Parts: sequence; C-alpha cells; structure tokens
Amino acid sequence: MMVTMHSINVVLLFIDTWLNRM
Repeated sequence: MMVTMHSINVVLLFIDTWLNRM
C-alpha cells in the first residue's frame, strides 16, 4: 500500500512539473 501511494505521488508530481513546463 505504501509503495502504491508513493508511486502515485511521484506520478502526480511528474505530471504537475510537466504541465508547468507547457
């Protein structure tokens, strides 16, 4: 569960960074 939550947080952070670059 902890690993899944961590992965989701990493993906959300990556998407947020990518959107900021747009």
